[in-house]
Amino acid sequence: MSKRNLKRSNIRKQQSEKDKFKFVDIQSSQYGKLEAFQHILGTIQHQDFHYHRYIKIPMELIDLAAVFIAGLMSGNDCLLALPSPTLLTSTLESYQANIKFINKTLTRAQITYSSLIVCLWYIDQFFSRRRRRMHSLKSKSGRHLITGNWLIRDLFMASIIVADKYLADLTWTNSDWAEATQYTYSCQNLNQLEGRFLDEMDYSFYVSEHDYYNFCHYLEFRIHLRQFMIGDQPSVMSLSYHSINVLSQHLNPIYVKRLGLSLRPFEAMKLLAKTAVSICIMYTATVITALSITYICYQYSTRVIAILLERKLQEHVVMIVVDMLDITGGVDSFIFALQYRNQSFSLH
Repeated sequence: MSKRNLKRSNIRKQQSEKDKFKFVDIQSSQYGKLEAFQHILGTIQHQDFHYHRYIKIPMELIDLAAVFIAGLMSGNDCLLALPSPTLLTSTLESYQANIKFINKTLTRAQITYSSLIVCLWYIDQFFSRRRRRMHSLKSKSGRHLITGNWLIRDLFMASIIVADKYLADLTWTNSDWAEATQYTYSCQNLNQLEGRFLDEMDYSFYVSEHDYYNFCHYLEFRIHLRQFMIGDQPSVMSLSYHSINVLSQHLNPIYVKRLGLSLRPFEAMKLLAKTAVSICIMYTATVITALSITYICYQYSTRVIAILLERKLQEHVVMIVVDMLDITGGVDSFIFALQYRNQSFSLH
């Protein structure tokens, strides 16, 4: 191998290692924010639908929302898609560029919880409609036409604009959104994207409270399910009490079908038995640990009390002796008492 080829090979190897470390950093930062997103989704499901129209989303949720939306570049139904380590460098760079753009746009726009959830719901419905149309194309010989592919930025801008307009009476204009993108999009571009999105969605943008809460639960379910499936050998023992509670709750049949969650009765009973045994083992271990700690604390406190009493008695005896020595004639009385005691012992 020539020196030039050897140098080129080393450069490629170094670049590959850099890409690998970059991917690990991205994954660790994303998974580190999932707990906050889980908490928010759980809270939303127990609060009034209209309450979230006025609460701005925090920065950590903006970061994670950007990751979720950018993950839709694959065109599947998984809102929680994360990049694969096998992605090409150019694809990974494009993915990161989309995350950065979405993050900055959401930060400048300062949208609310409801706008974000409805935006994600529209994107989810968009891909669901596309799958149905593709299926109808196969069965009806092209009676329905599907428009061209969407860039992830275009789809994001169209969905977030429509979601914000749907929820808020006083909302941003497309000129304001163009400014939020730092004029990456002009007002005319956004008008065209909005019209195209309305056509593809057949102007069906109504979101009932029932659909809203079901979708929040679906997102929360997907996060816990993904965390459970991460690793070579997923185990029920790795689940927390909260994860078990979320995964055991009723899920909308539409999402159940989409996720392919079909367990035979025997498998369901087996999984339930494993979960119950795991909970019992964890509960028993917790009780035993608590009792052990209580017993150790009791023994320690008893020992400390005994030592303190012994020292107190010693101090009391010393004080009595000192008082006897201070009394006039106390020394003679003390010596006489000792002599009398010795004589008594000798007589016996």
